[in-house]
Amino acid sequence: MNRAAVAFAILLSWSFAAAEPARTPVLSEADAAKLRHAASLLDAYRGDDARPLEAARAELDDVVKANPRYAPAWRELARYRMMSGHTGGADFAPGALEGADEALSNAIASDPGYAAAYVLRGQLYRLMKRPDDAVAALRKAESLGSDDPWLHNNWADLLLDEGKFVEAGEHYRKVSGDAAAPVKARLAATEGLIEFYLGGGDLAHADEMFRRLVALEPGSARGHTAYAQFLLCQREDYEGAIARAREGLRVENQDAARYWLAAALYRRWAQAVIVDGKPEGGKASFAEAQAIFPGVEEVAANAATCPALDFVAQALSRQATPDVDTPPKER
Repeated sequence: MNRAAVAFAILLSWSFAAAEPARTPVLSEADAAKLRHAASLLDAYRGDDARPLEAARAELDDVVKANPRYAPAWRELARYRMMSGHTGGADFAPGALEGADEALSNAIASDPGYAAAYVLRGQLYRLMKRPDDAVAALRKAESLGSDDPWLHNNWADLLLDEGKFVEAGEHYRKVSGDAAAPVKARLAATEGLIEFYLGGGDLAHADEMFRRLVALEPGSARGHTAYAQFLLCQREDYEGAIARAREGLRVENQDAARYWLAAALYRRWAQAVIVDGKPEGGKASFAEAQAIFPGVEEVAANAATCPALDFVAQALSRQATPDVDTPPKER
């Protein structure tokens, strides 16, 4: 299975869960508030605006400086270093992962029984391409009695890497369907199940998981956008894709949602040109797509990764693009 094939690329930051309750010295009320706020900023981060990340870092630096043996603060600092160092895909800035490992070492030195540090270390070592160390860390977390949902998610990620898809799916299901699990953990598990079902060609169950993804985070465009891409590229449902992308833009003006709305509109235009034989019937859709994303040739060039767009390429080769009065590009 090509793990990079899932359109929305499963943001790595979603794999880093919030801190567990403290087991080391009690913080002052002010420092406890800072730590909670920093953790909430990290939980909300989705890889876009870096300002909340830096705000979290400032608060974590204060807490660690005042409480150098407080394990959960070091763990949150490790999360920050992983997120801030993520440059895209599976790539990280030099030293970012090593800095996170150093922070986790400090957490474990402060509290050797702090299972949450081992849960995160399992994910960290996987990202560092150290699978044996990742397994050892997760097993240590299990031996300490951790019931963290992220333990299941991190096991599932490792199992997927090994091609053990059925076992990985079992771990993801334990979290995705657990209403008591944190939303962020459920999102990550649901995305894992989407990958699992897409890899097996089970589009019906993948569709179900996309709908769950949207329901888990209705105020974000990400789920709607991912679903729109799936509907267009996997199910050839350009009308469904248009509706989902519009809903995504309704809640958040996101570039990816705009792109997939335009792509689906170009596909509707191509339908009118190639299948229906009524080019004028697709003129309005083409004009709307041009206003959103004018690069129709760029969209058509993505047919290799989204076969539905081959119709757009065919339509472009058969006739000139419509002569439309395109309004200024939306912002």
